[in-house]
Amino acid sequence: MVTVSFITTSVARGAINNQISFQGKLTNTDGTNVSNGAYSIAFSMYTVSTGGTAIWTETQSAVTVTDGIFQVNLGSVTSLPGSVDFNSGSIYLGVKVGADPEMSPRILFTASPYAFNSDKLGGISASGFVQLSPGSQQTGFINISGNATVGGTYNGNTFTSSTLTFGAAGAASIQSAATQALNVTGNAASTVSTSTGNLTLQAGSGTISFGTSTALTSNGTLSLSSGAGTALTIDSGTTGALNIGTGANAKTITLGNNTGATTIAHLVGTSTSAFKVQGPSGAVYMQVDSTTNRLYVGNPTADGTAFILVLDSKNTTGDPTGVVGGMYYNTADSEYRAYQSSGWSTIQPVRYLYVAADISRTQTTYADVTGLSFAVAANKDYEMKCNIIYRSAATGTGIGIALNGPTSPTVVAGQFVSNSSATAFNGRSFNAYNGTGKTTGVQTANADTYGIFNAYFRNGATSGNLTLRYASETNGTAVTIRAGSYCRLSEL
Repeated sequence: MVTVSFITTSVARGAINNQISFQGKLTNTDGTNVSNGAYSIAFSMYTVSTGGTAIWTETQSAVTVTDGIFQVNLGSVTSLPGSVDFNSGSIYLGVKVGADPEMSPRILFTASPYAFNSDKLGGISASGFVQLSPGSQQTGFINISGNATVGGTYNGNTFTSSTLTFGAAGAASIQSAATQALNVTGNAASTVSTSTGNLTLQAGSGTISFGTSTALTSNGTLSLSSGAGTALTIDSGTTGALNIGTGANAKTITLGNNTGATTIAHLVGTSTSAFKVQGPSGAVYMQVDSTTNRLYVGNPTADGTAFILVLDSKNTTGDPTGVVGGMYYNTADSEYRAYQSSGWSTIQPVRYLYVAADISRTQTTYADVTGLSFAVAANKDYEMKCNIIYRSAATGTGIGIALNGPTSPTVVAGQFVSNSSATAFNGRSFNAYNGTGKTTGVQTANADTYGIFNAYFRNGATSGNLTLRYASETNGTAVTIRAGSYCRLSEL
């Protein structure tokens, strides 16, 4: 049989000893004490007097027994309280020695004298304290002096009172921990107001962000308004930068009323300040210099990047309503159009092409001059002017210059004039493709000779390439067009 008793020890300090002192006596079935020695004893706790499943257990493998008496501290092997809820009047202890079955009956835990005071703290009943995560709402008032700290993350805590009032003795502060967020949220028609005086939001070395948070709401609108008749000022201070929409995600920034109901004036800087539109990596897209009255596209300082000014385009024939100084590109007519005092007119595009390297020919039939070929549109008029530097291998051999282009042109006409002899200029006119005669010989063989080619070309319904051509006057004698010769094509 076993005779048991247990003792709880009260400790006069802030924290308790989480072990239970337990003393018992082991006897044989005849009532005599068991032999002195070390025994393995298993201790288990249950919520029922018989049967059931242990809610806590530990085995102390070397319990010293002297004259049948032993003393242990429950919880020295398996920590207490662990899974044991001591806020219950039905906790039973089972004892098992060695391989013997657990002794019966189990021992019901009873209170130690100091446990009667566990329902109070400082003489105050447990009902006088605020409970964490209570099952139902608690009532009463919290009366404190000094600072109150609420830890943890946002979890929907609510003040049931509609007013939070601070005393008038000094400044009121709502402050989060050094590295934590302070979230202030409201419902419809929420207002932060000072009635009189200034309202200051100050971030120190951090950032004040206005907008929506995915943790609180999925969509929303941030509205900054100064009220009727007053100005709204957003400034960064004396030396800081004012950043609007600098986040990585794509966004639309609208300045002013975009409904057209009112006129919005955007005033930037003073009469001596420049207004800049910058892109990634600080690249300047556009800037206005009011000192020089200039509008720049891109950076006026030469660098390795070129920004292109692209005009609006119209994809149908005919011009829009004109305004003096207006320009656009008509893709249907393939024309740049400008509005002057007399109305719309075509901006004459001029294109230049150059001969990159000397080219030679010994045949009397015409071949294309490499590099001097212009794309031309259908039903357009063009003027072509060329400055030709050429050489001939023999004084008696001249050069032929002609045109070739799209089929069925309306007009092909022009002239080639060259200092082709020692005495006078020699001109050859033409009125068809490959239709010019050839000049007479040159003044000096293998010496540079200058020639001018002028042509008028009205294209038909077929677009294509208008190409300068050349040939030798004498078969087998080389004529050479020199590098640097060029042609200019103007659309009329």
